[in-house]
Amino acid sequence: MKLIRYGQDGKEATGFVSNEIMYNTSGFGEDYNEVFLDNDGLKRLAAFVELNKKSLPVVDKNVRLDSPVARPSKIICIGLNYADHAKETNSPFPSEPIIFLKSTSALCGPFDEIIIPKNSTKTDWEVELAIVIGKKASYVNEATELDHVVGNDEIGTSKQLVKPLPGKLTVWNINSINWPVKNNCFYFD
Repeated sequence: MKLIRYGQDGKEATGFVSNEIMYNTSGFGEDYNEVFLDNDGLKRLAAFVELNKKSLPVVDKNVRLDSPVARPSKIICIGLNYADHAKETNSPFPSEPIIFLKSTSALCGPFDEIIIPKNSTKTDWEVELAIVIGKKASYVNEATELDHVVGNDEIGTSKQLVKPLPGKLTVWNINSINWPVKNNCFYFD
C-alpha cells in the first residue's frame, strides 16, 4: 500500500494507492504526521483499510499530490555521502559526515512549483536515500537504532546500492524537498 496525501495546498486529505487506484482514507481521521507514526499509525491504518476496503472512495487520478508526510519536525541531510558523488563534484570524500538541515517548509508535492532563491546560481535536486524516523529518539545506541526507523528508500541512481530494511516501511521517492519528482508515495507491506 502506498500512502499519499492529496488535494488543495494546505487542505490535503489522506489516502493510499492499491493496484494503481488511489483511495481516500479521510474517514480514518488522522494525517500522516509525527503523531500518526509515533502511535502505531501504520498498523491502525492497515486495520482501518481492511475493515473499510469495500467502501473507501476512489480519488481522481488528476488530483494534486502533496508530500506523503505532513510537516515533519526536521529534515536532516547528509552531503557527499557517496564517493562517486564527491568525485563528480571534484570534492574530497569527507572524513566526517556533512550534515545540514532543510526547512520543513521546503517540503512540497511532486509537481508543485518550487521557489528558487533570487541569487541562486545552481539548484540541485539529488537525493539518494530517505529514512523516516517514526519514534522520538536521542542518543540512541547502535543495538536499538533500527527500532526507531519506520522505513527507508533508495532513490535515484542509488537503487542498486541500498537495500530496503526488512519489515520496515519503504518510502518511494520522498525527494519532494523543493524539487519536482514524478512518484511521491509511502509504501509499506
